[in-house]
Amino acid sequence: MDIKIKKFTIILLAAMLPIILNCCGKNNNYKIKKHVGFLYPISITPIKDTINVGDTLWINVDISDSLYDIGTQKKYYVPNCNFKDYFSVERLIDKTKTIAEQEYAADKFNTYSTIGNISIGGAFAIDFIPIYENNRYRLSGALIAKDTGVFAVRAQNLSFEEPIPQIDLGKDEDGHQLLAIFGFTAYNINNGNTHYNIFRQHCKPENNYNPVEWTEDKFAYTFVVK
Repeated sequence: MDIKIKKFTIILLAAMLPIILNCCGKNNNYKIKKHVGFLYPISITPIKDTINVGDTLWINVDISDSLYDIGTQKKYYVPNCNFKDYFSVERLIDKTKTIAEQEYAADKFNTYSTIGNISIGGAFAIDFIPIYENNRYRLSGALIAKDTGVFAVRAQNLSFEEPIPQIDLGKDEDGHQLLAIFGFTAYNINNGNTHYNIFRQHCKPENNYNPVEWTEDKFAYTFVVK
């Protein structure tokens, strides 16, 4: 009886072995996330460190839909994409605190748009939505100061960790599909002409934005309103 049981067990194991090996083999069905950090130039004019209540700052975006990823140092064709861009706006009132700890101040400004849309999204944020046409993203909108103080306008996006369906990164060497997702967008305001010296006088610098290592002197614009 024991011999029959042993034979049956051996036959059963032999029949199941291909299934076991297949389950233990490489599984190429899952996708591997790869962060993409686009370089995103923004212009804010006039480039003055001090303005008056009632003065206007113009926000302009005019970029191609072939966007540069600062991680891979490659360009990707990204048509008709919703980046979910916004500006967080803070009044810098305590030089011992980082920008995230400062007073929300988006409601200290009025807005209007001539191209695309820029609008107050609450005390914290000013939303901006470029239009997409002729293979370019374009925006022109105004911030009009209503109150005095030292302010920092910081470009950010809500699309972080969301997939980018316009980009096909192919597969890795093991056959896994690579899934492009939004990383930290590298907003570059005025090519770094952002009055960072004023920022440092009124706010504690943070500058810890790995993996892209993009710093506050590029994506935060600081100015005084009198």
